[in-house]
This record gives sequence, C-alpha cells and structure tokens, in this order.
Amino acid sequence: MGRPRLYHTIEEKSQAKQIYGKTYYTKNRERISLRNKEKYRLRLTSAGNKEKEVSNLPENLPNTSKHLTCCGLETALMSFLKNSLVTFLDNLVSNFLYSPIPQKFIEQLMQSLETAEELRVLACSLHAQVLQSHGVCARLNKVEVTSHRIAQVVHALEDLLLHVQSEDFENFVDIYRSKQFSYQTAPDVAPLP
Repeated sequence: MGRPRLYHTIEEKSQAKQIYGKTYYTKNRERISLRNKEKYRLRLTSAGNKEKEVSNLPENLPNTSKHLTCCGLETALMSFLKNSLVTFLDNLVSNFLYSPIPQKFIEQLMQSLETAEELRVLACSLHAQVLQSHGVCARLNKVEVTSHRIAQVVHALEDLLLHVQSEDFENFVDIYRSKQFSYQTAPDVAPLP
C-alpha cells in the first residue's frame, strides 16, 4: 500500500508549492541573487550594451562585437549607404525637396543618424578588440580607416539635420544647389578598391 495523499485538490497543491518556493527562496536568497546578477551582466555584455534596437540596421550587421570583423564592418557600412554616401544623401535630399511633408525627411535623417551611430559604436569596440588582441598592425589600420569613414557619415548626417531643423527652407535649397554641405565638399564614402 502506498502513502496517503497529502493534497487532495489543485488549490492545496498550488498553495503547498507557493509555500515551498518561499521557504526555498528565504534559505537561498543570496545565491539566487548572485546568480541573477551574473545572468544580467552576461546579458548586457553579450548584447554589446545596446539599450535599444534600431529597425533599419543592415541585416549583415552582427549583434555582438565578438563576431565583428573589419570586412564585416565595411560591408555593413556599404549596405547601409547603398555603396555611396553622396548618392544616399542626394536621394534623401531630393525626396525632401519634392515632398510635401518635411517631417518625414527629418524622421528618415534621425533613423539614418541612429544607424550610423550604432555603426560608430561597433567600430570603436572593434578597434579596441583588434588593438588588444593584435596590437598595431595592418588590421588595426583597416579598422581605423573604416572608423574614419563612419565618422564622416555621422558628420554629414548631422550637418543635414542641423540645416533642416533651422526651418529656413530657401537657405537649405541654396546651400544644396551651391554644393556647400559637408558631404558635397568632402571625398565620397564609396567602396574601397
């Protein structure tokens, strides 16, 4: 003959389970807290300390800097720009000039700037990683060149955003037509030979 039942209803079982869980937690509170903190820290570092996801990041942009290579960073930059900074920004500006809604252009600029900033953060982490693991070498030089190119993209987007938010449309058009924006005067960010 088996032992008699301790709990006859589902409610009794759930109450007993809750009581056991509470007593277990009080006995092992410190150990559980340390384990949860370690999981939290691991989750933060594996996510690359990203606080939010950007929806328009290129698909080939890795989530962590562990798998990032210089070629991957350059590829991500080129897929974001669709192979040329000048054509990318000229398309944005021409859409703005012929669009009745300037707010949409500002939103596109903000999204593009966020994406470029994410690329810049990844470039900085890759720079530190290469410097730590390989020291000063040709690979580090490639990362620095790509970092500089990403910084140029960020600067060009900030320049456009600054002029658009000034709300002087005629001045914006004059600057664009006279090719005085920073992306129009600086060398183009195009695929490397």
